[in-house]
Order: sequence, then structure tokens, then C-alpha cells
Amino acid sequence: MKLQEIKVEVFRLTGVPRTPELKRQRPVLTYGRDLRYKAEWLAILDLLKHQQTIQPDITLNQLDQQDIELQQSLHRVGRVTGLSAEAVDKIWKGIQHNSQANSIDITLEELEV
Repeated sequence: MKLQEIKVEVFRLTGVPRTPELKRQRPVLTYGRDLRYKAEWLAILDLLKHQQTIQPDITLNQLDQQDIELQQSLHRVGRVTGLSAEAVDKIWKGIQHNSQANSIDITLEELEV
């Protein structure tokens, strides 16, 4: 697939017309990604397809909201444990990376509790 075809499919699946709206409306899909590259768009498309096959009765908005709530919870735990916002963001990026490989495992040691 060409990059433009991948973008069209991502926009169709998310219901947004352009990249700026995708970043604004679906930050979970675009956070930390360099959207100039085809590999990044393929990763987003894979996530969208994976989300649809796993839980077809949950909407993408609900998934985005769950991710936002998880990130907020992680920040609350980080504040309680005395972690800096930067450290929590690093942990969050690790969670996102691991979630793409379908392997999420957060330990207290990672939170430095």
C-alpha cells in the first residue's frame, strides 16, 4: 500500500478527515509518532484493525477514553510515589510500546515504589 492509501484507510476507520484532526481527536494513536513516515501510519492502521477485531462492540472513542484514564491514573500513582512527571511519561511510553506487542506488565519496581 502507498502512504496515501494507508492514510485514507486510517481516516476512514477513525472518522476524521485530516492529520491535524487525527492528532487532536485521537492523541492515543498519534502520541510520540512521526507521521511523516509510512511505518508510523502502518502501525496506526494495525492498531485500529487490531482494536476492531478484539472488541468490536467497544467504540474507538471508548478505547481512547480508557487510555486517557489509564494515563491519568498512572500520573496520580506517580505523584503519590514521588515520581517526576518526566519519569511517569517515560513509563507511559513504555506501556504504549509494550501494548503494541500485546504484552503489558507494570511492576512496582518500575514505579520505583
